[in-house]
Amino acid sequence: QNWQHWQPWYIPPALAAHAHALTADCTVGSRYAPQQADCVVLLHAGIGQSEEMNTLFRFWCYFLRDNFNDKMYNDFKKYADEDAAAEYMYGMECLFRFYSYGLEKGFRVSLYQDFEQLVLKEYKVYNSLYGLEKLWAFHHYSGLPKDAGVDIHPELKELLEGPFKNLECFREEQARRRAALEASDKGEKGKCHKQGHKQQHHQQQQHSNDRQQQHQHLQQQGQQQTQQQQQKQPQQSQPQPQHNGTNGLPLAALEAEVKAS
Repeated sequence: QNWQHWQPWYIPPALAAHAHALTADCTVGSRYAPQQADCVVLLHAGIGQSEEMNTLFRFWCYFLRDNFNDKMYNDFKKYADEDAAAEYMYGMECLFRFYSYGLEKGFRVSLYQDFEQLVLKEYKVYNSLYGLEKLWAFHHYSGLPKDAGVDIHPELKELLEGPFKNLECFREEQARRRAALEASDKGEKGKCHKQGHKQQHHQQQQHSNDRQQQHQHLQQQGQQQTQQQQQKQPQQSQPQPQHNGTNGLPLAALEAEVKAS
């Protein structure tokens, strides 16, 4: 197989050497193991943080359809499941595409059983419909071989014959989930806005009360200062009538006595 034949996207330099080694001889464990080990150690730097790891998921998805290898497949499933547990679903989506299209090209009972188990896990644990839709596509376009010796899982059969019997059912459910998520996000934003407005109003009211108390305090201080100043001022003596004459009588009284005599 030629890497460039089926891989139309850009190949990161860090992965190119490993890719050529894998495509050259994928069935020989001595060739694959060291290359794959170096690749995973170097590329799996963090969940969803490595574009090279996403490229490796795509490589497994396409390559294993025509060149199945147990070691590659187990690594594919392991790292996809680890990423899904951290809520990064890209690897699991690649794995589901491998199952859906790969089983059409070459059916394997063990792979199909893994497919069903991971679909149930994704549906129940991760609340996702991607794997279930790929399982529907497999049964719709290909289906189980007559001599497969395996039946569809009862829970999955109930889902695919009931609420998810066609693609329109998947679209409607996905639209319903998106609308519910958007409504939930708006509700959270509205709640935060209401709480923020209430807190702002409370702060404004508190500020107004503080200013009022400060004004009253200044008034009280002014009144106290006025009273203290008044107490410090000396009391003014009452004006005394002027006396000018004998025996302490006023002058006008003396004049009156003189006229009368």
